[in-house]
Amino acid sequence: MWLNGPYAAGTWADQNIALDGICDELDPYEYFLADGVYNSCTGWSETPNGLNNRDQYMKEVARCRHEQINGLFKSWGILKQRFRGKPWQHGAVMEAIVNVTQAMIQNGEGTWKVYYNDNH
Repeated sequence: MWLNGPYAAGTWADQNIALDGICDELDPYEYFLADGVYNSCTGWSETPNGLNNRDQYMKEVARCRHEQINGLFKSWGILKQRFRGKPWQHGAVMEAIVNVTQAMIQNGEGTWKVYYNDNH
């Protein structure tokens, strides 16, 4: 999982957060799968709709799995409730949530596997 921030709520659009962080972490010719919000990240992101061919369908399945992982983060209430700690504590709390979520996934909980066949 990739984690960057913290960013003040409502002041940063998703695509600006991506441009501020993940795009710098990608190798040449590497990109991330995203939804249509990231269309301005051309060159770094791909936004498959799953309708055009088998490759796009597999990428759409993987993207849907990522959205499910976002749902696991939401189960902590972090997007609904105001963070009551000190602003400097927010990053550590989010990092803990990401680590627990990652451990859940590694133990087979919370999501499904994506079988990606790129030998076509």
